[in-house]
Amino acid sequence: MRDLSPWLPDLDPPPGGLARLRRSVQIVRPQGYWRRVGIAACAMLVLASVGLPAALQRYRSQAELSEALRQAVQPVVPNGLQVVGGAAIALESGQPGVQLYLVQSARAAAAAPR
Repeated sequence: MRDLSPWLPDLDPPPGGLARLRRSVQIVRPQGYWRRVGIAACAMLVLASVGLPAALQRYRSQAELSEALRQAVQPVVPNGLQVVGGAAIALESGQPGVQLYLVQSARAAAAAPR
């Protein structure tokens, strides 16, 4: 590798240039930190606003299915089944004394392709 120092002269900064540079670096440093914190906070808000409704929807659908299953296991009507907000179909089982039901919430039934 060649030494280029003989070809490149040392340059002095313009008058007051070094002091201006130090001042600008000291001013920019705190603003850059708070800007990054603000950007990170905004990103977290965007992610929360996108992810939270999806999580709530998933929780609601699981709660509806749990409620339908709870109703299927504990029938209110003697020798029957009562399902509110959904549908249930009795299936044949291979064992005596065992009843099987296919349970689906009304929202899932409406969204199913036909």
